[in-house]
Amino acid sequence: MVQLEILCCGELTIDEISEAGSISGEGSLKLSSTGRFFGGRGGNASVYASMFGVSVGIMGAVGEEIGGQEYVKHLISEMVDVENLYYNKKAHTNKCFIFNGQEGSKIFFYGGALLEEREPYLEHLSSRIAKIEHRMLYSTSPDPEVNYILLKNSEAGIKCFGPSSNIYSYLKKEAEACLGNSDILFLNEDEGEFLERLLQKKMQEIIKEFNLKFIVKTLGNRGGEIIAEDSVLKIPPYEASGVIDTSGAGDAFAGAFMANYYKTEDLPYSGNIASATASFVVEQAGCQSRMPTREEIFERMKKRII
Repeated sequence: MVQLEILCCGELTIDEISEAGSISGEGSLKLSSTGRFFGGRGGNASVYASMFGVSVGIMGAVGEEIGGQEYVKHLISEMVDVENLYYNKKAHTNKCFIFNGQEGSKIFFYGGALLEEREPYLEHLSSRIAKIEHRMLYSTSPDPEVNYILLKNSEAGIKCFGPSSNIYSYLKKEAEACLGNSDILFLNEDEGEFLERLLQKKMQEIIKEFNLKFIVKTLGNRGGEIIAEDSVLKIPPYEASGVIDTSGAGDAFAGAFMANYYKTEDLPYSGNIASATASFVVEQAGCQSRMPTREEIFERMKKRII
C-alpha cells in the first residue's frame, strides 16, 4: 500500500444542488437552477488537502454505478489515492439533495452505499485501518461507530475528528468514545454549542478531559477560532465575491487546514489559508466544481478582513 501523509475517512456523495426563490409554502416549488456535483465530507476534504501538495488517500463507501465510477476517476485526477475505497455492488453512491432558497437551505441525504452491506463495510474498515501507512487521520463519517473504529485503530501520529452535523444524533457515550481517541476536533459554532450541552462542559474543559491538542471551530462569515486549553486564536474571514452555496465550505476548511498544519505546524498560517480557501467554495454551487488555485488563495490572503 502507498504511504500516505493524510488519510480522509468519510462519505463520497453525489450532490444535487438546486436554487429556488423560496423553499417554503404549499404546492410545487419552482427551481431557477439545478446541477449535479461531487461532494461528501470525506471526498471534499481529501481533494482540498491534496491540492496543497501532500499525499492523501480516501477511505469510504462508493457504489459501482456510473456516478460512482465518475467520482473515483475524478479523485484520481485530483491525486487522491483510492486504493482503500469500499465498492458496494448493491447500492448507488450516496446522494445529497440540497435546495437553496431565500429562507435558507433544505437538505435530504440518502446513504445508499452506507445503508447496504454495513457489516462487510465495518469489517473492511477494521481490517484495513491498522495496515494503512498514514501520518494524519481525518475521520468524518456520518456513523459514530465507524468514527470510533477508525480513531481507535489508526496508527496515525495525529488523529482528527470531524463529526459535522451528525453530532446532533450522537449519544453522550459515543461522543466521549470518539473524543477519547482524538487529537484535534473540527466543528462549527452550532455543533460546538450542542457538544457543550451534551457533555455539560465548555470547550476548554473538553480539551483538558480528552487531552486534545486543540479544537478548530468555524464561524461562517466570521472566520473561525483555534481553541486551546488556555488560549483562543481568532481566524479572520476572507471576502468572497458572492455567496451562492455554502455546502462543503467547512470540508474545504478542514482539508486545507490539515494539509498546511501537517506541513508547517503553524496554527495562524494554517487557519488563515483554510479560511481563505473556504471563501472560494461559497462562490458557486458544488464544493469541488471550481476549485481555486493556490496562487488565487495566496492572493486573497493579502486582502484579509480584520
